[in-house]
Amino acid sequence: MSQVEAERESRGSLRRAYLKGYRFEQNVRKALENVGFTVFRCAGSKPCDLVAICRDDERIGVILIECKVSEKLNPSVVSQRLYEEYRLPALCVVDRGRTIWEWHATIGPPGLPYRWLSMMRDALGPRYDYKTL
Repeated sequence: MSQVEAERESRGSLRRAYLKGYRFEQNVRKALENVGFTVFRCAGSKPCDLVAICRDDERIGVILIECKVSEKLNPSVVSQRLYEEYRLPALCVVDRGRTIWEWHATIGPPGLPYRWLSMMRDALGPRYDYKTL
């Protein structure tokens, strides 16, 4: 295999991985929008992949979301890192190639209303964990 062919194959592999991650982000975005969140995609995934905003009569909540397609990733480590860097509620949603996504939330003061956590569970599925700091 020539160097040019190897580079083409490498670019094709990277493109497929990017598209797989992009499609997963879009699925998470649609799921959250369907239960009432307003969701924005961040260019270049900086500082995270998605930002979800939820509003009720008393307050507005912002949640930073990282979406990962991985068999080995620990979502609690990702959400913890994101929370520590920005001091906003953080969520990591992982697609391990199964029908049910896994997700982990790290939530610090002042926390999130239970209703919003319930909405996230409805949107993202029952396999979750969260840590309140």
